[in-house]
Order: sequence, then C-alpha cells, then structure tokens
Amino acid sequence: MGFGGKDVYIDLGAERDALDPMLAAERGTMRIAVEIKTFTGPSVIGDLEQAIGQYLLYRSWLRRTEPERLLHLAVDTEAALGVFEQEFGRIVADDLQIRLIVVDTTAERDMDALSRYRQIITGLLSDLAEAGAQAEVDILPVFDSVHDNYLLVDAGWDGVQRIHHIIVHLRLHNGKVWVEADNTDAKIVQQLLDAGLTKDEIVLAFYSPRKRPLTEFAVA
Repeated sequence: MGFGGKDVYIDLGAERDALDPMLAAERGTMRIAVEIKTFTGPSVIGDLEQAIGQYLLYRSWLRRTEPERLLHLAVDTEAALGVFEQEFGRIVADDLQIRLIVVDTTAERDMDALSRYRQIITGLLSDLAEAGAQAEVDILPVFDSVHDNYLLVDAGWDGVQRIHHIIVHLRLHNGKVWVEADNTDAKIVQQLLDAGLTKDEIVLAFYSPRKRPLTEFAVA
C-alpha cells in the first residue's frame, strides 16, 4: 500500500465474509485488513509498543487511502491471554479502539508435535526390528497410525516352542508418548530422549499411576 510517497505492507487483506460468515450475515460484506503480530521478544511491553505503533500507523494510512477497509490486529492465543486479557492490555486496546482477532494455534502445534512423535517412534522401532531379526523368528513392526499404537512383535519358532510376544508397545495419548511395554535391553526411553523428546513428553505407563509421580517423567 502506498501513501505519502512511501510503501507499507499490511499482512493480510480479505473480505470479512470469507473469514467470518456469521458476522458477515449480520453486517453485510465488510472489507478488512489484518496486521499479524507475534509477541516473542524479550519484553512484552516492547512487543506491545511495536505492535500498537504499527497498528496505529497503518490505520491512519488506511483511513486516508481505503476508508472502507477496517484494520484488525491478529495475535495468537498465548499473546491474547498474556497481553490483551491482562489489565494493561485491555486498557490499551479499549482506549485505542483496537479491533482484535485471536488465532487459536494450539491445535496446529499439537498436530506438529504428534507428527514429530510418529516420525521418531516409527523410525526407532523400524531400526530395532531390522537389528533384531533372527533366522526363525521375525521381528514385526506394527504401526496403527489411526489409533496411534506402535508395537514390535516377535513371531516364529524356537525348535518346537512357539515364539510370540510383544517386545515394545508405544502409543500416543493425551498429547504424549506412553511407553506401555519395553521388553528389550535397548533402553527405549533413553532412545526417545536421545531423539529429542523431553521427560515431560513421555509417560512411563508400565509404572502404576501411584508410582509415576516419583519419576521425573510425565504422570499422564
């Protein structure tokens, strides 16, 4: 957008009815512009000053160049709760009549974490299956990505003795990696940590719920 011989860039321009059909039905089609801000700096107040300064600058330009387009400030849930739901943030937003859009990024972060867990688990179990293969006993990786259960099972014969056991059982539950069984000497939990998981992302489900708080790992 050009104004006064200078070019400025607002993050998003859209028709309001494309973003919020219910509001559009009540107010008709409303053109908007959205300035997206993140509050990730070392100072919340510093981030707020920058966000408000840009918002007021762009709003002033829009009022002269596109008065029919309403400017909104978009922040994520964390910024909304940590800044604009606090008293100082509410005062600023109310006094300056800032139109705020809160974008819920929690679900996206959760999906990213689950995808990362799946990649780590399937890679780890595939490597263990390949390394543990024997002549008469197969090590079978069983990956159920629908219900997020991931197992290693051995199946075969030792002479006349049937072999069939669950070697490892990992599952994703409540956004964490639950170690349901580890019947190996491969130290599965340590391998998960080495792969980048933290202790609060792992539940030692083979311990009883009463014993889990005594560990350094997540309880549930």
